[in-house]
Amino acid sequence: MAAPRRASNSDDPARGVELALAPLRRKYEDEVQRLVGATLALMQNGDTTDPTVSEILARAELSTTAFYRHFPTKDDLFVALLEQAQDMTAAHIESRLRSAGSPVDRIERWVRAVFDLGRSSSALARNRPLLLAHTRLLQRFPTEINGGFDALARPLEAAMAEARHDTGLPAGDPQTDARLALHQVFGILIDAAAMNSPVPGRTIDAVVGYTMRAVLAPEHRAAAATTPRRSRRSA
Repeated sequence: MAAPRRASNSDDPARGVELALAPLRRKYEDEVQRLVGATLALMQNGDTTDPTVSEILARAELSTTAFYRHFPTKDDLFVALLEQAQDMTAAHIESRLRSAGSPVDRIERWVRAVFDLGRSSSALARNRPLLLAHTRLLQRFPTEINGGFDALARPLEAAMAEARHDTGLPAGDPQTDARLALHQVFGILIDAAAMNSPVPGRTIDAVVGYTMRAVLAPEHRAAAATTPRRSRRSA
């Protein structure tokens, strides 16, 4: 009996194309990482939120063609950098929450994990350029940045919902509450970046306490919030 014929790449055209394109794909992935890394290095070391394309290309040792092959504009490169930073922050939050016991513990750890972006001088130096560029990038790419914020807030949203359930409180709106908490922390981080001063520990402790009180507070009655005050009649 003849031995079975070993399949070759020519027997599977799709696999042959994939193998042929693999070196090119690796080259392009390397170019993207070099451009992203060069941009971040310039922003961190040069204390700027807006390095020029020429500066980025010189640092990455790549051509103008390579740049525009991957990014239509410089802001598109900044968004890729921001998305990478958001992914790293999400992974950091996940690692901090992994060993948390209760939902309340997860809420506290979430707040402290996000503040890790600016808790120390070294952390603030790494993240300051993107924090300072946030407003400009949000104006140009609201969908991408808000999508990243949603991902960061999701673990907090789940913890808030569980904490209120466990304490017998109404469900409320944990999605909105989580986004408000994120904006609170992120706003403080942007202020810290603007002042080039790490977030003090006492501020972090205060935000943790404030967030806990907000999450575990009973729902306010809508009537109490909407009832207008009677104006005083003039004498």
